[in-house]
Amino acid sequence: MTNEPERRQMLAWLVRENGGIVKVARESGVSRNHIHRLIRGFEKTKTGQKEYSILDLDPHTISGLLDAFGLSLERAWEMFGIPPEHRTRWRGFANPTGEVTRQVDVSLGTIALDSRPLQGTLFLPAGEGLEVLTNNADRVGLQVVTLDGRLYALPPAAVHPSAQVHGAFAGVRISGRRGSR
Repeated sequence: MTNEPERRQMLAWLVRENGGIVKVARESGVSRNHIHRLIRGFEKTKTGQKEYSILDLDPHTISGLLDAFGLSLERAWEMFGIPPEHRTRWRGFANPTGEVTRQVDVSLGTIALDSRPLQGTLFLPAGEGLEVLTNNADRVGLQVVTLDGRLYALPPAAVHPSAQVHGAFAGVRISGRRGSR
């Protein structure tokens, strides 16, 4: 497999073989709409057409789909024809056994989502006690930025030069502080 249409066909086949889009979305944590966009390869927007590539999946989506399909990362690389040069960034959060495969010694930043949601490639609603964790040392992963007072998670190439970059998306923390303040 060497091209994006074949990757999309493979994804569609895996979704069908694993109980359909509703079941895969539920088991993977990836929205049905996002899975549809990945299978189609695009979505129509007000400003034109936005392209989606299997090669550009983020670790959250990769981890969720691998779990839902019961695939190892190495098997997914084979099935989707992920080129060797993409494999260093085309991976999930953990290896198939659940062991941490890489320790990263960084201090993470936090951004409270008490009054504003995270938008863009990743969406998180606003909610008290909800925080986005960022890694200031990572400039390759999905970047969390503020632009015009709004918080976005975007691929590095999509970050506007005037955006305030907080660092790469590193996770979400939910605290039990409901109603306190």
